[in-house]
Amino acid sequence: MQLHPVLEMGEIPANSKMWYVISAGGCTPPSMRVGHSAISLPSKSASKVLLLGGANPNGVFPENHLLNLDSYEWEKVPWQGLKGRYEHAAFLPTTQNDKVFVFGGADQSGNLNDLQVLDLQTGKWSGVEVSGEAPSPRTCRGSAWCNGQLYVFSGGEQGTDPVADSKLHVFNSESQTWKQPEVTGQVPKPRHGHATVAIGRKLYLHGGMARDTYYYDLHEYDIETSVWKQIKCSGDIPPGMAAHGAVAFGQKVVIFGGMIKDGASDTTYVLDTDHFQWKKVELTGPPPASRLDHAMCIVTLTFPRDLPSKETDSQGGDCALPGIIDITKDAMFVVDGVKQDLSNDDEQGVGTAAGTDHHLGASDSQTLASPDGNKPLHPEAATSVSSLDNVDVASCVFVHGGMDVSGQIFDDCLVIKLDDL
Repeated sequence: MQLHPVLEMGEIPANSKMWYVISAGGCTPPSMRVGHSAISLPSKSASKVLLLGGANPNGVFPENHLLNLDSYEWEKVPWQGLKGRYEHAAFLPTTQNDKVFVFGGADQSGNLNDLQVLDLQTGKWSGVEVSGEAPSPRTCRGSAWCNGQLYVFSGGEQGTDPVADSKLHVFNSESQTWKQPEVTGQVPKPRHGHATVAIGRKLYLHGGMARDTYYYDLHEYDIETSVWKQIKCSGDIPPGMAAHGAVAFGQKVVIFGGMIKDGASDTTYVLDTDHFQWKKVELTGPPPASRLDHAMCIVTLTFPRDLPSKETDSQGGDCALPGIIDITKDAMFVVDGVKQDLSNDDEQGVGTAAGTDHHLGASDSQTLASPDGNKPLHPEAATSVSSLDNVDVASCVFVHGGMDVSGQIFDDCLVIKLDDL
């Protein structure tokens, strides 16, 4: 059995064709799980990853876990009110960058179609009172968001059956309304376990399954014209698959894992949406264990070139709470490998409903709630970099958990550098 290299704190992945393990510590790391979501919360320094929900044979988790990629520490943050769920959609709107919304999924009693919102400044979850016609209860891990809107197409009904619904459902996080636009073109067949990402003002939907059929098709939805069309692709076309992870990076879509007819996949593919050509990533090291139903997002790793020592950077012991994210209007972070100014309220942020790229626009200074859910930590407690001129930067795909077809459930963290994929 080949072992993955471990990415130590303060290191940048040297090879863009290799998966690395992040060995994160902390008092309460998340247990093994499937069907959870990962959202990257960018800051002036490295990303923080928020894991929400999920399930394993012990039950469904109403949990919030935060991974600080400055310190490689997990913390189970006691932000109360999240309803335990899995196979849900979760997103952070670019128009409301202090809120995280979750929709749908399932718990022990069946499918859900409610919305909840987390206020990142207070650490409180609450229900969302919506207007308009909401989608029927369903699993919906294959949803996507663009700016302040969540896009839900099809989803899981029961077992291998998708919902009998070919409408596109759109939730506006600012008006808190659902609508179903009148669409034209080649509408995809109902399915579940598909992956959807947003690039610019286009949605790209890939794969999924319905009963014993695994889809390998790619569909494009134009948000401006409400037109669906099926895209003919070339290159290393992935097999039919479901429950895979997908993220958008620039004009590319990166997918990993998933369920295929022969079992679970361990393969990484990249789609160039300029030419609609697929490429299988030829790794220089071992792939992750084959898996499906994992959490996946893009994270930014930043490393000051003159790192402080462990003694001077300590926040008070092995189980010290990680610092908050201090978002100020002169702060910088990276999207798609490019330095961004948080004072610029950009409308071009895109991603998946599990959290992919986030371009935060901050006109005022903001402070996230501390993990104790009460008072905010002092802003200077956060490891932060006010300028990216003195740091090294790496944008990476982050994967956590999932399961294989034998029933083994994972709790590992892996990253692969996005450069040159």
